[in-house]
Amino acid sequence: MGFLPGRISILEVAMPETIAIVDLGSNTTRLNVYSIGKKGEPELVAEAKRKVRLGEDMGDDKLLINPAATNRAMEAMADFAQILEKYPGTRTLAVATEAMRRARNGKALAELIELTTGIPVRIITGDEEAYFDFLAVRHTMSLDDALIIDTGGGSCELILMQGKTCIAKSSLPIGSVVLSEKFTDKGDMSAAAIFRLFNHVHARLSQIDWLEHARGLPVITVGGNHRAAGKIWKNNLDDDAPLHGYAITRENLNSLYIDLLDADNSRRQAMLGKNKDRSDIISAGLSPLIQTIRMLGSKTIYFCETGLRDGVLYDNLYT
Repeated sequence: MGFLPGRISILEVAMPETIAIVDLGSNTTRLNVYSIGKKGEPELVAEAKRKVRLGEDMGDDKLLINPAATNRAMEAMADFAQILEKYPGTRTLAVATEAMRRARNGKALAELIELTTGIPVRIITGDEEAYFDFLAVRHTMSLDDALIIDTGGGSCELILMQGKTCIAKSSLPIGSVVLSEKFTDKGDMSAAAIFRLFNHVHARLSQIDWLEHARGLPVITVGGNHRAAGKIWKNNLDDDAPLHGYAITRENLNSLYIDLLDADNSRRQAMLGKNKDRSDIISAGLSPLIQTIRMLGSKTIYFCETGLRDGVLYDNLYT
């Protein structure tokens, strides 16, 4: 896509350099630092993440990132700037997603971050976010044809991939934080709330006119909630296989989802283990995936451990 300044190509890489990718998500803010070899191959040398919840309590009417979330974001970016001091000369590409693109004060926060840390922040569109998800999958997964779905904190991206090509893509405001605040009580849901949640998600998904073309395709999941669900399933089986490329059936996923709905918050935290900070958002956050496979009859779900940050990297290295 080439929208970020200073892009390089493999042919232009004459000596090793370091590139840092920052993802200011609606739930989590993450940093990846890569060393780029002489042949253009990236190696992850450092990573960090902070639970920031930029989209917390933003609502449909206020559309403002609140002061507490702003402070958390500033602290996270200050931490990341300190980490990057260990890698002088690093080229840093920071992107912000749904919370900052929806918020009326999103641009002001981006400017404040650059002023205080020196890191410029690019607020990307939903289409750009979906494209980066596609690039991450195309470069790291073997499937040629699939529906890619990434449910983040603020939005859900869906991408139709055929022959390793992006055929269609959409971004919907049905992220895990947004849905959890609207339909759950700290992650717990009554039967009536579950009904309302799935009606809402179904209505949003039905707006995608190309989605029917993905009928029957396998689904590749991207994003923290999906990875957390995959880890729960593997832990239940004592399966130490890598999560990246791991596959489960639709029945497996539905069984796991029922267990999450039946669990209280403490039980969800136990199930999530190291990802226990997702206990209040995982149930609602999985609903777009659950509803999508119901609508399309998809039988197999694959987990992908790469995502937006990797896509930004590949966009700068390979296109």
